[in-house]
Amino acid sequence: MPVVADFVLIQEHAVNIGDAGTQLYERTFNTGGRQVRATALLMLMVRGLTLSNSGVVAVRINNQFIGNIEHHPGANANHWFTQMIPFPGNILHSGDNELEIQARPYTGNPNDNFDDFSIQSVVCFFHQNA
Repeated sequence: MPVVADFVLIQEHAVNIGDAGTQLYERTFNTGGRQVRATALLMLMVRGLTLSNSGVVAVRINNQFIGNIEHHPGANANHWFTQMIPFPGNILHSGDNELEIQARPYTGNPNDNFDDFSIQSVVCFFHQNA
């Protein structure tokens, strides 16, 4: 039996999350014909998340936690980092899905509520029925 895979581009261009943008990033994407028992993979580019010394950003698909976006304390806030989150394929629907990424709270400054970051090139890879 052949193994078939597909991918969907969820977000191409940079989006700011935090004080300078949205506090809750939500996007709908379609994974029609996905295979339930195979692992899926979310890949994205992240810039920022350099102020917080602890914590990560939770990522949810269809209201289920799939993993975290890791922070890079002390890194150059202008550099992009690739992050990958493998997750069970049964979290995906064979149709529309919702990706949620929430801003990371930051308490280092009373006028700055979040450790601002950007994401781009968000792609979901999934196995598909042949």
